[in-house]
Amino acid sequence: DKDSWLKPDALESRGIMFEMGVDGPTRIASRTPHKFFNMNEVDFIEYGEPAIVMNKVDGSLISSFRDSKGELRLKSKTSIQSEYADAAMEILSNNMRLYHWMLGVEIAGYTVNLEYVSPRPEHRIVVHYPEDRLVVLNARHRETGEYMPFDQLPEMLFAGSVDPDRLLALDSDTGIEGYIVIDEQGNWWKEKTTWYLERHRAKDFVNQPNAFIELVLKDEADDVMGLIADQPAIL
Repeated sequence: DKDSWLKPDALESRGIMFEMGVDGPTRIASRTPHKFFNMNEVDFIEYGEPAIVMNKVDGSLISSFRDSKGELRLKSKTSIQSEYADAAMEILSNNMRLYHWMLGVEIAGYTVNLEYVSPRPEHRIVVHYPEDRLVVLNARHRETGEYMPFDQLPEMLFAGSVDPDRLLALDSDTGIEGYIVIDEQGNWWKEKTTWYLERHRAKDFVNQPNAFIELVLKDEADDVMGLIADQPAIL
């Protein structure tokens, strides 16, 4: 529950990875983004005016690390051997520009956090992406936790930022998940489009047999099917 996030360092515990020695952890091997919430999801953070607004990518979190041999590798949020990590490594091995930039950033002490997106039905969430791709979200110093300035991330690989005024179009924007917002105090939060929230809920209903049966009994299934009409694999 949300009170668990109030515990010391809890916000840092979402996907962080340590290298283990005989006597316990020897170093932080991968520093994932800190946990942040949807706007108005929690009441223990006082948000200020938006200072930076970035595109939110609708995929799976992937983070870099170097193994004991110094080789650049990728992990998903919870595993170094998941199908998502394997798929991401395959993409990286075919993109030398991204590989060499990430290796340099890793050597400098940073973890690169990316989003893996794919048109594959088993890996797609809601938004359709035409090809398997890794999108750079941020780079985070493993020891200090500081984020590399976003203007130092390669523009062609970065998720990208937008004008804060885009937040006024959350009810009308389509085809995107939403935005990640940072205020002047460094607080982060998420804001999602109405289009995305409706389709995500619809997909959840379809993926839960009991919930879908309830929709049928209430004669509401057609409404949900209409929301995911552009997703034939789910239909």
